[in-house]
Amino acid sequence: MVSRFAVMVDAGYLLRQCVEIASGGKAVSRSQLRITNPAGFIALLVERGRAALGATQRELLRVYWYDGVQASGRTPQQESILRLPDVQLRAGTVNSAGQQKGVDALIIIDLFELALNGAVSEMVVVAGDADLVAGIESAQRRGIRVALLGIEDPSCGVSHRQSSELTTRVDRVARIGREDISSLVAFQPAAIRQPLVVGGTDVVASKGAVPQSIAVETAVTAFLAEVPPGAVLLGPDQTRIHPKWDRLLLHHVRVALRAGLLSAQDKSRARETVLARLQGGKSRDYSG
Repeated sequence: MVSRFAVMVDAGYLLRQCVEIASGGKAVSRSQLRITNPAGFIALLVERGRAALGATQRELLRVYWYDGVQASGRTPQQESILRLPDVQLRAGTVNSAGQQKGVDALIIIDLFELALNGAVSEMVVVAGDADLVAGIESAQRRGIRVALLGIEDPSCGVSHRQSSELTTRVDRVARIGREDISSLVAFQPAAIRQPLVVGGTDVVASKGAVPQSIAVETAVTAFLAEVPPGAVLLGPDQTRIHPKWDRLLLHHVRVALRAGLLSAQDKSRARETVLARLQGGKSRDYSG
């Protein structure tokens, strides 16, 4: 008889909960969360899932990471997760509003197929949506035991946000809290831009606003922190960023600045900052 378990993670649910906890309830955008220890983060989910099942001797089949992927490609944070052993991406899409789509359907399909094929004897689900109930019940009818893992922190008002339909259908329920994730993730506030255009030049609109040059460089620093070790960002001539990473860089900066489109100056500033960091120099002064 198969004695293995799988962990199925709705990344949208998980990262939203984590950023709200890491920010003390101030933020809900996953773009403001940095996973500082990807391997430790995945290991936490695996071990807590194993404990919830009471299956300390069970072998892990793999971790299925369900996440929306932008048309521009995977983000550095997604790359850092997917480079880990025994982790497989199951990719949905991201709409114009930044919402992931198609993830629930992928989870339901895998719940059904893993159970039907006898690939595992138990499953751990990290999610909150009631739409998954049909898939969970289908797996249970085929003899699979299912544990639900939630993320919460009552001290700052962050509930687990898991539907009662879901929590009452699974076989086991367990929670992860602030103490578990505090050393694995970090809150990264978005740069706030408050421009005042005078003579075609952005100036600080109010005391305490973040200058645009600093906002872009802060976003670049966060982007580089998420790039997986060993990734090659520069092209063969070492003077330009590889097109794949250039797209990811500009997307990351645009999201961090909450900008619809980046100006040509901001794009140049971001690229020059990356080149300067990688080549050991200083970034060009774009402050005007």
